[in-house]
Amino acid sequence: MSDVLPVVREWVGGKDVVVQDTRHERGKELHRDMERGPNVELRESRTSYALVDGLIAMQIVGGLGYDGENNLVEVVLFVRKLSVIVPDTWQMPARNVVGDVVRFLVSALAEEQMGAMHGNASYMAHMEPPLRERGYLHGAEYDDDDDNDDDDDDDDHVDDDDDDDDDDDDDEDDDDDDDDDDDDDDDDDDDDDDDDDDDDDDDDDNDGTISSCDLAGTISGSHQRRRSRSCDLAGGSYPERIQEGGGDNTGRGRHIRFQW
Repeated sequence: MSDVLPVVREWVGGKDVVVQDTRHERGKELHRDMERGPNVELRESRTSYALVDGLIAMQIVGGLGYDGENNLVEVVLFVRKLSVIVPDTWQMPARNVVGDVVRFLVSALAEEQMGAMHGNASYMAHMEPPLRERGYLHGAEYDDDDDNDDDDDDDDHVDDDDDDDDDDDDDEDDDDDDDDDDDDDDDDDDDDDDDDDDDDDDDDDNDGTISSCDLAGTISGSHQRRRSRSCDLAGGSYPERIQEGGGDNTGRGRHIRFQW
């Protein structure tokens, strides 16, 4: 059996990164302050090395804490720089290669321990000088009850919004009914006027022309309801109610090619 076990192989910042676990160094770092949690009853240490394009670049010591049922509860990592290729700090737009390597290793550990992992397992990564701390490299515990409470609150808000929408729809329906009634009355009046006009036209010249007000009566269906019922006798205009819709244009960040 090989003494070196590859656990991660990823392409990071344009370079081939391999993280190897050394079996002969397991358990040799238990003297470190692993910030043992209250539920940890058994500890294990592992020592891994990150190789960048075949050269050793970082050492990562991991402390794994298990509860009484041998479920993984916490992971504490100590990252040490072993090569000048590793940047001490991280600033945009440069890629956070150290953070990426740590996250890949944590993902590999989680996959390895999937069958025996506590539901609230967490991790923390510490940078040893000259590396600067990266405080975001940690996984916080969560509470299912809090999540359920948040979901209930969201449901309440949705229900309230639905009620408001229903009320608005009812009001709009009432307004539409009133508009329809007014339209019908106007149509009746227009029809009466049309009949009178037709009679007058027949008596006078019977030239077959249609007045501006008569044109409104030729627009049928829902499209007519969306138009204003006003009729400009002078200009023959029919102003429309234009409903303008808007949308959000969400911008996305630019893809930048990072280097070590």
